[in-house]
Amino acid sequence: MSHNNTIIFRFVVNNNSGLGHFFRCLNTARKLIANYNITFIIDNKSDISLVKINKLLLYSIIQLPELNSISEEHSYLKKIIKGYNVKWFITDICTNNLLETDRDYLNRYHTSLKNSFDIKILSFEDFRINLFSSDCAVVWNAKDNHQKNHRGHKTLYGLKYFICSPEMTKLSKVERTINKNGKRLLIFISGSCNNNPTETLVEYFKEKIPNGIYVRIICSKSNYGASWERIRELCESKKMYFELFDINDQICDHLMWADLAIVGEGLIKYEAAILGTPAIQISTTDHRNEALDDYKNWNCSIVINSIDKIKIYDYAMDLLNNFRLRKEFWKNGKKNIDGYGFKRIFCDELNIIKDEEDGY
Repeated sequence: MSHNNTIIFRFVVNNNSGLGHFFRCLNTARKLIANYNITFIIDNKSDISLVKINKLLLYSIIQLPELNSISEEHSYLKKIIKGYNVKWFITDICTNNLLETDRDYLNRYHTSLKNSFDIKILSFEDFRINLFSSDCAVVWNAKDNHQKNHRGHKTLYGLKYFICSPEMTKLSKVERTINKNGKRLLIFISGSCNNNPTETLVEYFKEKIPNGIYVRIICSKSNYGASWERIRELCESKKMYFELFDINDQICDHLMWADLAIVGEGLIKYEAAILGTPAIQISTTDHRNEALDDYKNWNCSIVINSIDKIKIYDYAMDLLNNFRLRKEFWKNGKKNIDGYGFKRIFCDELNIIKDEEDGY
């Protein structure tokens, strides 16, 4: 395959952005790799080790040096992708205070990119409803009640465009068994350790949880640092029942294992729903957006709007012992999200993949 078939992904991945933007791009790239060369571009603040840890893709990874402006970045990009016939430039750039980006940042970024290159841009965006300057914006966590086009740019709203891994799409069609006696608990709050209660929960659960219940904890070794070591030590002290895992792209295996998952605010809550894994979802900021209102109405989890270890533990024990409610959560999650977002975007809307079976 030559450089004439190249798709570039530009995203951020670090403790402040979390890992969702990377995994969204990774899941997309894995379904495009049979037809295109894939190049990942990250900024100098991103943790390249988090990208390199995945061994499943034959992609190039380019880390940008420190650049002071959008125009500087695009001048640099001109040099490094010279000679590539880039079919699409896909962005998944988080905008928040921790990353020093404002709400208009993506509009400026895409406008400058279009002025610098004759290129089509697909943007994965969160919560935005206007000021789009990419050719197509996918806003999966905004409700489908806005106009579809903004100044000539296609906009795809809603969770029907949610992209998950190829394995997760396949597993979502498997009839799974909901165990009558729940004994397997998964804790995966976030790829970022900011405002993350994982260590607090593990410390409390270790002392309270009865023997015979098996607990898996997932967190990013790179992002958590010293907290990872403390969690590891807590698990070691009860190693027959507690296991700690670093984050990788095979989260679906853990979700299929679990009778119940304690999850955070990011992609993981939707991935649990796709696979029918009953959940307790901890929300400290997302509870102010419309997309979470939809998620709550699915009735596939208990949503707790605080980090209260006693409350979370009590709900977890109650749910593990409540077969009827967990089975209801399983049915409701799978009913509301199907994992075919990639097909809808890349086959049906954009025709980037011609055959609807490609990438599956």
